[in-house]
Amino acid sequence: NPGSIGDYIFTTLPATAPLKPGDVNGDGTVDALDLSTVLSNWNKAGATAAQGDLNGDGTVDALDLSTVLSNWSK
Repeated sequence: NPGSIGDYIFTTLPATAPLKPGDVNGDGTVDALDLSTVLSNWNKAGATAAQGDLNGDGTVDALDLSTVLSNWSK
């Protein structure tokens, strides 16, 4: 919503919600797309595990899968 105060123009932006744990693609829900990403990167490590390594331990594994499943959106 643009507004002005004197010679200044400002715009308010909507607040962004923090990402949900398990939301690999950042769309706001934990769903089949996130599960697919984790499974397609299963057991990958290092840079190739960038998507799907939800806990940052360097490998896509059961801990990451658990994060997706425990935060599944309804």
